Amino acid sequence: MAAEKIGSYLSKLWRLGENFGIGTKAPTQKLDVVGSVKASTGFVTQVFTGTLTDGAPTDAELDALIASTPAAKGAGWSCFVIDDGGTEVNYYVVSNGTAWVYIAGVKAA
Repeated sequence: MAAEKIGSYLSKLWRLGENFGIGTKAPTQKLDVVGSVKASTGFVTQVFTGTLTDGAPTDAELDALIASTPAAKGAGWSCFVIDDGGTEVNYYVVSNGTAWVYIAGVKAA
């Protein structure tokens, strides 16, 4: 399958099957970027998977899963956590510098 150029003026934006590339004609992920990415309100770069207390993971559980503490990560650091312990809940987790703060979300069917 050949990469398809998207737009006549976007010389660095490509689609290969269901993957999109910026700066690459051979994207291997849903979004594959060669270079830096800037986000105005934050950007999640890591996903962790493990078994947590349903609906109320503790700081100790999150410390163990993420292999770090909120203080070490610093205020504003964020990630997604996928609970693979049979629950139907995932979490968006943010460090406030002293504790983990999270938003729970139900997995889509």
